[in-house]
Parts: sequence; C-alpha cells; structure tokens
Amino acid sequence: MGRITPEDIERVREASDFVAIASENLMLQRAGRKYKACCPFHEEKTPSFQIDPDLKLWHCFGCGEGGDIFDYVGRIHNLDFPDSVRFLADKAHIELVEVEGTRTQPRGHKERLKAACAAAEEFYHHELMRSSGQGAAAARSYLAGRGFGSEVCKRWKLGYAPGHGALRAHLAQEGFTLSEMVEANLVLQRDGATVRDRFFNRVMFPIHDRLGKSIAFGGRIIGQGEPKYLNSSETPVFHKSSNLFAIDRARNHITTEACAIVVEGYTDVIALHEAGIANVVATLGTALTQQHVRMLRNMRPKRIVYLFDGDSAGQRAADRATEFIDVGMTPEAGSDYVEFQVAVLPDDLDPADFVAERGADALREVIDGAVPLIRFAIDRRLEAWDLSNPGQRAKALEEAVALLAPIKQSLIAADYANYIADALHADVQVCLRALAQANPRRRPRADEDVPQRRPAQPQAHVETADERTQRELLTLLVTRPGLLDACEGMDLTKVEWSLPVARQVADVLVQDGASQDKGVLQRVMQLEGTAAFLAAGTLDSLSDAEALDVAWVLYRQARERQLEKDIRSATIALKNLNPDDVDEYKKYFELISALQQDLKKLRMMQTGR
Repeated sequence: MGRITPEDIERVREASDFVAIASENLMLQRAGRKYKACCPFHEEKTPSFQIDPDLKLWHCFGCGEGGDIFDYVGRIHNLDFPDSVRFLADKAHIELVEVEGTRTQPRGHKERLKAACAAAEEFYHHELMRSSGQGAAAARSYLAGRGFGSEVCKRWKLGYAPGHGALRAHLAQEGFTLSEMVEANLVLQRDGATVRDRFFNRVMFPIHDRLGKSIAFGGRIIGQGEPKYLNSSETPVFHKSSNLFAIDRARNHITTEACAIVVEGYTDVIALHEAGIANVVATLGTALTQQHVRMLRNMRPKRIVYLFDGDSAGQRAADRATEFIDVGMTPEAGSDYVEFQVAVLPDDLDPADFVAERGADALREVIDGAVPLIRFAIDRRLEAWDLSNPGQRAKALEEAVALLAPIKQSLIAADYANYIADALHADVQVCLRALAQANPRRRPRADEDVPQRRPAQPQAHVETADERTQRELLTLLVTRPGLLDACEGMDLTKVEWSLPVARQVADVLVQDGASQDKGVLQRVMQLEGTAAFLAAGTLDSLSDAEALDVAWVLYRQARERQLEKDIRSATIALKNLNPDDVDEYKKYFELISALQQDLKKLRMMQTGR
C-alpha cells in the first residue's frame, strides 16, 4: 500500500472522537476534562489509564504505556500505524490519499477494488446457498462432507463460482468497470478481447485483510481437475507473502492467548475455528515468509506454533520453517522474543481431519506438546544420518550446528550445542568449536527432502539478509545516476556495511556527493570485487519512481537491523554491569534511549508519519 499523506493523518486525528473509540472497549469515568479507566494493557483494579480527549492522547500511570489515538487503536486491534489510520478513517468516513512512488493516488481506487471483491463474495455466497444448479449442489455436498453445514458456510461467507461469465455480468450490473474487474483479478482478459471469469466450478473461500475487507479468493476445484486449489493472483490490494487467511478473525485471539497457530489449508483454519481454537491462520499457496512472521510478531504472541500434516509434505514444510531461526527466537531479543515451535500431527492426518476424529481437546494437547523449532530441526537433521558410522556422525554434527549459525552468539546456542553433543555421544567442546565455525545452510527448495549425503567441498559463502539488502541498495544507487541525490536525507555513512566491498562502494558514492553521473559506475568498477558484487543485483526492471521507493525501503531496512542489533548489544552489556558502577550504567542507559529514539524516528519515516 502507499504512504498516507501527513495532511490526511491530521484530518483523521481531528475527526476521531477518542472517548467514543475508547468506550467500545473500556468503562470510562469522567475526571474533570479527562477520562479514566482500568488499563486494557495490564491487569489492575484501580483505574490508572487516562485519556485526554482534546489532545487525543492517553497514558497509563500503572504500566507506564502511552501514546496518541493511533497508538491506542493499534494496540487494541493489533494494527500497525498505517492500518490504524485507515481504521479510524473508515469510522470517520474520510477518503484517504496515499502516495504511490511519486504519484498521489486517491485511496478510493483501492477501495473500489475491495468493493468489487466484496460484491464477488456476495455473489459467490448467493450461488452456493441459493442456486439449484448441479455445480452448486456438488459444492454444498463437498462442504457438507468436510463438516461445513449451512451455518458454517454463512459464518465464513463460503461460495461457489459458476464461471461462464456469470460473475462478470453481475459485477457490471453493480456498476464495476471491466478494468476494475481485471485489476482485482476477478475477470481475465486476453489479447485485449477474450474475457472470462477468473474462477470456474470451484468452492470459494474469501480472503480478507486485517480489517476484514474482502481482497482476494481461494478456489477449490469440484471433482477432478488441476490445480486443485487456485488463488487470486497478486493485485494492488492482495499480496500472498504478506496476507494470511483468517488474520482478521484470529488477530485478537492471538494476542489474548499469546499464541499464533499456523496451518496450511483453508478448511483446516475453518475446522479449528469452529472447534473453538480461534488463534489459527493459514498461508495462501506459499511458504511462510518473513513478512508473515513480522505480522504475527506485531500481535505479541509468546509463541508461534507451526502445525503440520503428518505426511511427508508436511514434514518438508516443517523443515523449510528453519529459515526463521534468528535472534528473535533467543532470550536476548527481550520484548521481541517469540518462541517458534513445531507440532506434527500423527497418522498422516491434517488438522481438519484430526479435530473431526479426535476432538478439539486432543488437538490442544498436540499443540501444547509442540517442541521448539530449533530442537525439531536438529532432531530432523540427526535422523537423516547413521549415527553409528563415524563419518556420518561428523556430517550430522556439521548439519546440526549449521542450523544454529544465525544465533551462535546467543546463550541458547550453547545449550543446543550440549543437546547435540549428548545425541552424538561427543565432547561438548567439539560441538562448540564446530558452532563457532558454522555458516547458515541455504534453505531447501519445496520439492527437496533433507539431504542424506553431500559431497565434501569447500563451504561457499552464504549471503546473509543484511548483505543482500545492502547489495541491492548500493546496486540501485550506483547504476542509476542521480538516485542518491533524489533520496534526500539518506546518509550512507550511518550504515554499518557488512562486507568490505560494500563499504568501498559506499565510500565512492559519499565522496562523489551531488556530482553523481555515469562516471560513478566506472570509478566503482575499478574497485576489486565490485563486478561480481553488483552483477548480483535483481532490481534492474524498476521504473525510476519505483527505484526511489525501493531504495528508501532498503536503506531503512539496513538501518533498522543495525539499530536493533546495537540496542540488543547495549542491553546485554547493561545487564552484565556491576550495579555499583553508576557512571557506566548511566552511559549505557542513555545510549539505549538514544538508539531507541533513532529507531522510532526511522519507523515513523517508513509509515509516512
């Protein structure tokens, strides 16, 4: 989505009645010109939460939390800042203007696409519930066989897509243009002429955003055919890598229960919600991404449980989840710590079948018995080798400690080194030395099993996320003369470059300053190693406007990761200080505060605040 203009943010702030908004969740008591209540963010019996309706601010004198009306809405409804603004704008009936690159675009365009999806959702649902056709009857029969009767279908607005242009005709009657239907991926147009409905003879599962707005669909074929499941393609309002099925229904339950459960299918989500397990979401035809994990982390769960089918595909999916082993899974992450766990269902059952056969309580036991992702991944690696064979035992050690490479500076990594040593009947010092030298393995492809044997060869350098972000940023700045000048406020000297070649390239860009031209590329190419470094760039096809936006995103990501690392390091140092060393304590406390302020300013820039 685009950046909301500062003018619109202020319009929404002024139009929002903080007392009315807060009264939806709190029992407010007037205290002079202010209002008090028991804090919704911590348990208390005496009201210490206070709202100033004129300034649109709140503060809790019990837990110390506070902020403006956008912060309050974000905390209550698990929304980031832009979505908090959109949430309040909808309540105040304000049409936002969002900036897309260098273009200013009324938000109404995206709202039209969402309205088209909502109209399609109603049409599909009516077809399922009311149509007497054979296709709709078959769809009802399929859903009934999954245990989804008419009441479930109504609650989830499930539908049936008849195809044959029926949806297009309906949307045209509702006033939507062909271009809007095509852009929302509800209708396909080929060669500028042939037009047909996107979905044909499928059970339809509507997909909503975090605010409950219809944005896309998943369709399951009735009878035989491929693909079995068909999802909407990417649109201006729908991105598979950053949306989760049922996130609008599950987000409050995730926060309340401090646990998010991730499954792989629409029917799994519905079956679990209907069984009373409502903190469940599913990915949308793609593996779990960092964007998904970031979204879930924003809801402040203490743990995220990957619940996989017991078949081989589910096991492989669990293996791929090891991509998310990072510092956020360690105690050093502080308030950002989330425990990632894995639960694999027995007897090759999927979650929907399991809960139907054995009940919700049995499934809760499986979820409660989930094991840490790190331990699960280590066990999977060790199981792939014959540990009675000394040579294979060495390979098993190498595979296992590689999983710990992203967190090898954490104390928890040393604990798992002990775990590996016990499993291999090896000296723990051998495991610790292997851990110190370990590099992360590349993520397996979706169609790969865990390798049983790998040829002995030198370990190639595995590019980290920080290195990739910095390389893409520098490649954009070097290959597009004038881009750095256009990025007003971007300071490359504040980035801690991960690789020497990146630092050298950045130095050239800084030295050239405003005199950027095509000669910059020539000067950079004279540096050793830059040809291979820049050749790996993947953003060549961006327009100038897109390049400007992407360059800012990459710069902010690089700075944000660096600031987060600095805050963690300073926090660890502060905890290890002698309590009597007042001067050192004050120095680190002030450093952490300054870094946190820098991080807050950076994140405000990201959201257009």
